[in-house]
Amino acid sequence: MIAIQHQKLALIAIVAAALLGGGTPTFSKIGLKEIPPLSFIFVRFGLSLIFLSPLLIKNRHKLGKEAVPVYLLSLLATVNVILFTFGVRRTTATISQMLYAAVPIIAAVLSYILIKEKITLKKASGIMLGLIGMSLIVFLPVLTQSSKFSGDLIGNLMIFAGAISFSAYMVLSKNLQKKFSPSFLTIVFLLTTTLISGLLALAETMTDPGLWAQISINAWLAVAYVAIMGTALYYLLFQYAIKHGSPVSASMTLYLQPAAAFGWAALLLAERLTTTLVIGGILALSGAWLTTQASGKLK
Repeated sequence: MIAIQHQKLALIAIVAAALLGGGTPTFSKIGLKEIPPLSFIFVRFGLSLIFLSPLLIKNRHKLGKEAVPVYLLSLLATVNVILFTFGVRRTTATISQMLYAAVPIIAAVLSYILIKEKITLKKASGIMLGLIGMSLIVFLPVLTQSSKFSGDLIGNLMIFAGAISFSAYMVLSKNLQKKFSPSFLTIVFLLTTTLISGLLALAETMTDPGLWAQISINAWLAVAYVAIMGTALYYLLFQYAIKHGSPVSASMTLYLQPAAAFGWAALLLAERLTTTLVIGGILALSGAWLTTQASGKLK
């Protein structure tokens, strides 16, 4: 009876995580209208780190020399965040979230290249299908130039490059997970991104000393949402889903978030879907599903 109750709570956590995570691109776009990208990242991850400070305190004794490989690997995840933030300013919130459906597909290719993981016929089919879908989404501005909801080619490419960087982080972190817990890897990622973005953001502050006094309450609320709801709380819900459900069920967020992202974007940014985006999205998500199923994640 208790197990069934935990499974139900895990399902609720999955849906909640998808809804909260789906709002990240939309609220990022709102906040980035007034806050420069690097400063936005610094505030976002600084607040997330404060929110998850109990985990930071719990793991503080591991943050020394033994964690150097984790810091170095976290740079890949930090690059992903930077590329996403600069990219989402240029493209639509819906497209930015849809492109991250490519992560399992890219991870499968990188796993073959970097750690020689076998590619089965089913996985190869998923990769091909997903890449076709991703290509349609990335090059949507070229294919449908007349639509303002097709995004921006440079923005799409930046986010796709970010997805590649994050996929590499996921693949290479497998070995580190034998020694370090997922929560520790996450804390180091948050810490690394906060420190790097803070240093880089100094240039933005020096260029415009009065920057922080000009930011509206709406922009502050947007970055607070992304930091607390879309980053810290999203992580906690995802970890809860894994603990009380399984990694299999938790991966459902991948398929729910694009729909949630469009809901937020349609409501707050008046974004609309195009026929090509829908086709590309269906192909990408179908390819991701086949790839993860062949990898044993959805069995």
